[in-house]
Amino acid sequence: MKYNILNLILLSSTLFWSYLIVIASKITIPFFTHMYNIKKTFDVYDIIPPITAWALNYYFIFITIICCLYVISIILSKYIAGHQTELQVKLLAFYLQAFISWLFAFCIFFDSFTGFMCLHHGPYFDPGNFLKSFWGVFPASLILIVVPIIIISREIYLNIRDHNKKILPSA
Repeated sequence: MKYNILNLILLSSTLFWSYLIVIASKITIPFFTHMYNIKKTFDVYDIIPPITAWALNYYFIFITIICCLYVISIILSKYIAGHQTELQVKLLAFYLQAFISWLFAFCIFFDSFTGFMCLHHGPYFDPGNFLKSFWGVFPASLILIVVPIIIISREIYLNIRDHNKKILPSA
């Protein structure tokens, strides 16, 4: 197996993001309970947005996707032609793990991105609040994650296409 150090880095990334998601999901409800001085923890679900409640209840889905990305990158690296493409597959898995973790953080902090609530509708996603919440960290990190995913995906596609052109006879 080539690039053992990349496998180790990807494994540590998988463990790190999984651990971070578990910790965040376990401390969010007690944090809201303490912050709003709520007596019963199940009453917290009445005040948090539904997307946050979903992420807290089903955090294992995010962890499963992150672990599946690790396994898929290991499997694909055995069947992909060329060392450069194998490196790109590992990098793509690394950035996709970061994107899944970003999605979890987005769900947890969704309340910060919502606009004001009125009698006619509940809170809604406000792009202005999204851009200025947490000093713009969320949009900046989204750009820093998505741009490499697009570039690496394109390079993998081009490498596989060029490799297939070499081994397949032209019609």
